[in-house]
This record gives sequence, structure tokens and C-alpha cells, in this order.
Amino acid sequence: LQREQWRQATNFLNQQNLPVVVKFFEAFAPLKYYQLKSEVISVYPVMGTTFPDKFMLIEYLTGLTDPSRNVESKIVELGYKEVSARDFPGVGIIRHYAKFSN
Repeated sequence: LQREQWRQATNFLNQQNLPVVVKFFEAFAPLKYYQLKSEVISVYPVMGTTFPDKFMLIEYLTGLTDPSRNVESKIVELGYKEVSARDFPGVGIIRHYAKFSN
């Protein structure tokens, strides 16, 4: 039996000290339970969402809430680049995106 690594994911996000983007109406319950300290930005739906210069994107529930990956398409369209990614079993990949000046 493998558990979802929400505690580890939340600790990681707190260390990054960046806003967290979720593909849901609000912060996932485990993020609240493990006391996420960062701002949570809901992108469900993605239209009209504005993103900060740097943020973390949680891919949890992407298959249900964004199966066509419209959020990632919008992020790339807006000029963001993926800086890093880390996988947490049961939670999914957490990606760090940033927008760099030319």
C-alpha cells in the first residue's frame, strides 16, 4: 500500500515560498491540513486567470479537471518556462514555472 505524499509535498511547497496553482476550485484539503503557507491560485477554469512571475503548479487531479491540459497550454502561451519538476507519489508532479525577461 502506497500513501499519497501530501505531507512531503506541502513541506516542499512551503520551502519554495512561491504561489501554488491548483486545477480545482480551491486548495486541496490535504494542503490545508498540512498547513500550506503559500497563496493558492485556483485555475478552474483557466480562462481569465493571471499568473505571477514565478509559481508552482500541482498536477493532482489533472486527468479529471484538465484532461486536455489547457492550463499548461495557457502557461506556455503566456511565455512561461518550466524551471524544475518533482514527483510526489499519489500527489503527482509539482512543476516550477517562471517568466523570464528578454
